[in-house]
Parts: sequence; C-alpha cells; structure tokens
Amino acid sequence: MDSLTQIVLGAAVGEVVAGKKLGNRAMLWGAVAGTIPDLDVIIGSLFMNELDSLAFHRGFMHSFTFAILFSVLISFIVHRLYSSGYYQQKGHKISAMVGAGLMMIFMAGILNALPFIITGGVNIIVLLISVVLLGYFFYRLWTKYYMKNPMENVEMDVKHWYLFFFLTIVTHPILDCFTTYGTQVFQPFSDYRVAWNNISVFDPLYTAPFLILLLIAAFLKKGKKARLWFTVAGLSISSLYMMWTFWNKAEVNDVFEDSLAKEGIVYERYITTPTIANNLLWNCVAKGDEYFYTGFYSVLDKEPIVKDILKIPINKSVIKGYDGDETVLTLDWFSDGYNSYQGLDNGGIQVNDLRFGRFTVDNEDTDNFVFKFQLQPDSEGALKMTSSAGGPPDNPDGWVKELLDRMMGE
Repeated sequence: MDSLTQIVLGAAVGEVVAGKKLGNRAMLWGAVAGTIPDLDVIIGSLFMNELDSLAFHRGFMHSFTFAILFSVLISFIVHRLYSSGYYQQKGHKISAMVGAGLMMIFMAGILNALPFIITGGVNIIVLLISVVLLGYFFYRLWTKYYMKNPMENVEMDVKHWYLFFFLTIVTHPILDCFTTYGTQVFQPFSDYRVAWNNISVFDPLYTAPFLILLLIAAFLKKGKKARLWFTVAGLSISSLYMMWTFWNKAEVNDVFEDSLAKEGIVYERYITTPTIANNLLWNCVAKGDEYFYTGFYSVLDKEPIVKDILKIPINKSVIKGYDGDETVLTLDWFSDGYNSYQGLDNGGIQVNDLRFGRFTVDNEDTDNFVFKFQLQPDSEGALKMTSSAGGPPDNPDGWVKELLDRMMGE
C-alpha cells in the first residue's frame, strides 16, 4: 500500500511489541522498519532501467526471507547502539532528530499531495493541520529528546529487538499482498506475485482512523495503558475494514459471474479490483480468447448487474514475432496476463495493464488506463520500454466527480 499507511502500520506494530520499554521511540523505530522494504524503489531507480525496476519493486526486499535475514542485522546494530550508550551522545541525537524530522516531513508531504492529486490544488485545512503538527513534533523532539540528559536506559536484549524488527518489517509485504500490484513474498525461491485484489493501494478509510488513533497514543505518556488501547483500537478497526473489503469482493465476484452468464460471454478467467481510494466501486475484467470484457460495479448499485460490459481487443497480433521477447514476457508476468496491445503511429507498441482499470468510467474512452507501457524495437529488433505512462488525467475535477458519482451507485 502507500508509504503513509506502511509507516503507520510499522509504528503501530512497534508500539504493541515494545511501547512499554521504548515509548515513542518504539513508534519511530517501527515507522523506520515499516518503510525499509519500499527502499527497493530507490535502488531500482538508481541502478536499473525502468523495466527491471518495475520487476524489482515488491521483489526480494518484500519477501519473508528478507524480513528474516535483515532483522538479524538491524537488531544487532540497534542493540549495540543502546547497550554502548552511544544513543546518549549529542551527535547521535542530532542524527536521530534529522532522520525523524525528514520522516515527519515526508508524511506531511504525502498528506498534502493527496488532495492536490485529486483536486489539482492545495487544501488549506490539511496544510494548516500539517504545519501545526510538524511544529509541535519538533518542539517535543527538542524539549523531550535533545535537551533530556541523560536519556532513559533501554532494557531490551537482542532477541527482543529481533522480534521487534521482524514483525515491523514482515507486516509490510503482508499488507501489500491485499492489493493488486502483486508481492513476491517467496523470493528468492519463487517469483510468484501474491495479490488478493481486495483493497486499493491507497484507501483513506483504511488509513485515516488508524493514523488518528496512533497519533492520540503518541501524545500519551510512556507506560500508560491507554497508549496500547488506542494502538490496538487502530489495528482492530483497520483489520475489520480489511475483512469488510473481502465481503465486498465476494459480492462483486458473484455479480460479475452472473452478468457474464446473462450476456453469454465465454471467458477463461476474471479479476475484480477496487478502484482508487475506495472499496465501493470495482473494476471487473474477464479474459476471453480474443477480447477482454470489462465493466464497473458499485456495491451501492440498485441492481446486482455489471451493465454496459465493454469489449477490448487483446490484439495479440500486434506483438506477432515478439512472443519470446524479454520485455513482453516481463510485462505479461507483471500483469498476470491481463494485457491488451495497441500499435502506435511511430511503429511502437502500447501495452495496457487492465487489472487497474481506467481513470474514467466512460466507456467511450478506452485508452485512459491507469497502467500502460510504450515499447519500441531497438537496432537488434528487441523491444525496449521507452515510457510507462498513466497516472491521473489532467482534468482532476472531471474524473474525480465522475468516479464519485459512479461510486454512489446507479
């Protein structure tokens, strides 16, 4: 899921495992550990081409093996940090403050970026709340951390640190498995991508209550039982919401199967995925021999039927001669075979990943896919990715309103 949600989850798990011994440091270390698997994005962007980076993300660094092994390393390092007394020194405090500050600024940036992406402008209320919270955080960091000397002793052995980091790291890829992108949790033994397709990569109804209750817990004193209560309440609410998304998915699957049967559509398999930022409106895609059959269904629709099912040609002929091409095979693996192809005027090929659907629910616009990749043959005749297009359209007011209207049912 999105980075903000992973930070919140890591912080909450950290509080549950070691909040009594570490106080808010448990949340901060948990937040750090919860972001570690997503550092594969930075590694990919620095050292790999676009295609390899796409395949590397949610790969080994999102696996159970990585969580097991890396937790050994980081637990020994952090245990040494506290057992040696180095954490008491001013140099460490400054470094820790810079790291914590950057993380909080990053979180504030995400909070302010979301309304900008959706509406095309800054939300003043969100901006003011972010500034106030950041100011209070830095004030607390200065008065309760930097100026406090000596710091409280940390009584945690290596085994407890290992449990702490393993749980805060491994919950990251487990949460990602609920989304559509796919997570290679069994690397390096298998590149199978686990994707349960029941929640959007960004869902504010999952994250917001979780975040609010965790912030309340963070303002309470170390050792207070209420800290754990608020944290567990956040975890419980988010877990209940996750269970509700499976209920919705089961209903959508039944409706889509019935709708395909009523239309007499023969298909090999199908997939249903929630649209961005909600769990009410779902994208439904069935794969046939020559066409994909796709439509939208909201759990608030009055009739249990997927209306206006659209036929999208698979166009396998477009990649004729490239069946064994590495780029084509990688994108087919990435999308689990839910790819359609289009020939471009410049001689290139566009590959559309239908799992994520389109940003618009208007059936007349069949090219506005969330994920689409453009390929060009090189001098040796092999296809190379030249761009990965997608992202929200330029008219946020239009597609957001259209999405909200369709979400509320028809």
